[in-house]
Amino acid sequence: TTAMVKVAFFHPDLGLGGAERLVVDAAVALQEKGNEVVIFTNHHEPDRCFKETADGTLTVFVHGDWIPRHLFGFGHAAFAYLRMVYLAIVVLLSQTFDVIFCDQVSACIPFMRLIASNTKILFYCHFPDMLLTDRKTMAKKLYRSILDYFEEVTTGMAHVIMVNSNFTASTFRSTFKRLNKINPVVVYPSLHFDTFDEDISDSEVKQFMSDLVGQDKKHVFLSINRFERKKNLQLAVQALHTLKQNVSQEVFSTVHLVLAGGYVFKPLYLVNNLRGLWLRWLFDRAWFDPWFCIDALSCFCVPLFCSGCTMNFKLTTSLSHTLSLVTTHGYPRMSNILKN
Repeated sequence: TTAMVKVAFFHPDLGLGGAERLVVDAAVALQEKGNEVVIFTNHHEPDRCFKETADGTLTVFVHGDWIPRHLFGFGHAAFAYLRMVYLAIVVLLSQTFDVIFCDQVSACIPFMRLIASNTKILFYCHFPDMLLTDRKTMAKKLYRSILDYFEEVTTGMAHVIMVNSNFTASTFRSTFKRLNKINPVVVYPSLHFDTFDEDISDSEVKQFMSDLVGQDKKHVFLSINRFERKKNLQLAVQALHTLKQNVSQEVFSTVHLVLAGGYVFKPLYLVNNLRGLWLRWLFDRAWFDPWFCIDALSCFCVPLFCSGCTMNFKLTTSLSHTLSLVTTHGYPRMSNILKN
């Protein structure tokens, strides 16, 4: 039999994103194999997280949430680094592990190597952080140059570097020039198949698809992302618009795009992501929130905070019969099927 291994997962914010899903599934898989697994994070909300982290399936500890995320809206990356460094120091000064799975933020790896010198460190790189920001001012260029260097050096200090696809592996090699001797291991996100063990009849599937897109739609495109500016969801809508211009009306009438995902319901977060993509919103019940704009005629009309897009109302409404929104969130209870 294989000896049990003590595994610690370090993750900056244990919310509801794809990276969090990967961590949770990996942790559950290792635990089901008989290993001792603990997740450490800077932030965890029991009412907004994957259920395995709140129902006792996985053990989760939070440290460093008192450290601010930014200073007057600046320095998000630097503070993320600081929070993870603090987390690593607090945990590893009091506990030992055989393996550490460090996710997203590599800044804490030098401290892990220093304090837990006998522990193997795996770093999972979803995408180089330096490629996810702009450098429009001299101050930002200087700030990012320091962080970019630190990110590259600390990433290279992990014993094993994993990425989520061959595409990310190639991006890793072209971005981190100093790490050209390192070949990251491609580890695709795992799936916890128990969550799919639910019998659904063909008639239920057909009814759902009919309610969502209509019966005449033969070509359905699906985008699953968090409704957030950096996810660039307007690209899918623009692609749909381009398709409309290049096929006949008969063909286009059989096409439908579904944008699905969750979102963070926080006023400041919403304000930072409100942009000009307008779509009609249908609610399960009468409800009013001052953060949303209300269309008094027939239904609610909200500025979607999905992508920071510059898309105009004319483009969106021209595609209204070919576009659906599906969102999951608890405040308030909204229909799972949001059409037009």
